[in-house]
Amino acid sequence: MASTTVRDLTIGTGTAAPRRAEKRDWLPFLLSFPTLLVVFLVIGLPLIYSLALSLHRINMLTQKWIFVGLGNYTSIIPQPDFIWALVRTAIFAGVTVALGLALGMGMALILNMRFPGRGLLRSVVLIPWAMAPVTVGVLWGWIFDGSYGPMNGLLLDLGLIDQSIPWLGNGTVAFAIVILVHVWNQAPLTALLILAGLQSMPDNLHRAALIDGAGPITRFFKITVPWLKPMLLLIMILTTINSIMAFDLFWTMTKGGPGSATTVFSWMGYAMAFQFMRMGEGAAVLYILTILCLVLAWFYLKLFFPTAARAKALTAKDLEPADPANLTGTVLS
Repeated sequence: MASTTVRDLTIGTGTAAPRRAEKRDWLPFLLSFPTLLVVFLVIGLPLIYSLALSLHRINMLTQKWIFVGLGNYTSIIPQPDFIWALVRTAIFAGVTVALGLALGMGMALILNMRFPGRGLLRSVVLIPWAMAPVTVGVLWGWIFDGSYGPMNGLLLDLGLIDQSIPWLGNGTVAFAIVILVHVWNQAPLTALLILAGLQSMPDNLHRAALIDGAGPITRFFKITVPWLKPMLLLIMILTTINSIMAFDLFWTMTKGGPGSATTVFSWMGYAMAFQFMRMGEGAAVLYILTILCLVLAWFYLKLFFPTAARAKALTAKDLEPADPANLTGTVLS
């Protein structure tokens, strides 16, 4: 009788535990469901709607949707305007990421030093990044205004120029100014992330290198850069996506001009959809931009995983049981 009671209790305990585990498995999903629902409503629905929009052509007079499949994509990709917008976007992203990384690294190295007022300077440096991109565009557009901008006034007062320069009236100069403003706006974020990595670096690494006689340049490339590699990859992902998706500065400063000199993907999609009222083609351009960002993010993320995969492979290899035959041969030898 006692053995039967113990057996029943054991069976009952064994069946109740999996049921409780199943309930616990659903608990994280139920707790995160409201957040997932909000994310889907804010991000998922617009993506689905824009995807459907890119597969149709819309008659703005009759509001009739005509399904064309990939016709919008195949019609805009061969266009010279699309190709040139792709080239400008690639140049803009490449230059801004490189300059922002170099400037942010220099700022972080300086802010990592010990000097009076370092805390205040760290706060002041973040002001450009804390400003809204629209505000930044309006501010710098006023500075480089060819009629009443402070830049022309300063250069005239210094006697460096004889007449006002239409800075944003020249395509090459306007494109370079937008690059400069974007770097000025985004470099503090790079500096902040790199500074966080520098603060987590152990001091004994540089001390040991100093004992070995390594100079500052050698220590930077042999110790600092390898330590910051994960952070630098994260920075490259964020800054590349921010550069490719940049729209506010072009909208407030150049409107894609003069002509099409500063027309990048983001502005091309906006202009095609809301200026020329070609909603389907505009959505297709912006969807290509989204896919391009996802591909680049995937490419950058792949840079993270090989090291982890090799580490797991080496760990698994080390943990493999040794072959008895090899052990016997080793012992006999």
